[in-house]
Amino acid sequence: MQCEYYALEGLAQLYKTISLVKQNLNRNLQIEGLVFSMVDQRANLTLQVIEEVKKFLKDKVYDTVIPRNIRLAEAPSHGKPIASYDKTSKGAEAYEKLAREFLSRNEAKSPLLPSREKSPDVRRLAGSLGEVGMRDGLDMPTPEDHPSPLSSPLKGEEATTPPQSTQEVQS
Repeated sequence: MQCEYYALEGLAQLYKTISLVKQNLNRNLQIEGLVFSMVDQRANLTLQVIEEVKKFLKDKVYDTVIPRNIRLAEAPSHGKPIASYDKTSKGAEAYEKLAREFLSRNEAKSPLLPSREKSPDVRRLAGSLGEVGMRDGLDMPTPEDHPSPLSSPLKGEEATTPPQSTQEVQS
């Protein structure tokens, strides 16, 4: 999750959607964890978003954060994962650290994950981790357990579609 206001709004909406899916389709659906990306520790908003989300999701938040990093931004334009483009960049190192954290959290829970002895190199996994992973087996609080502090201050208002061009903005 990006440490931005609208990402916080999106997380609130995602949480509501997950709750609906759990109620109606898949009671076993769970949040595996949340990773903060494009983190700029100098920005007050970043620190506020991290603090607010950690209050709500507690141990679901990974300790590893992915920093805002120019090499991460450049890698896709070269058609390469960051581990191939610049494995010594701060971004690549952060994704490798995230992969290790993911494996350590999950190796005892899933027989499908390879053991560390068989797979000491986690760079491939680091390139494939997403920002929010979902899987069965981990407990997620329900809205009844914890009212969301992430709800929008614009309750009741419907989202509008952004203009498609500058001409629409001017008219």
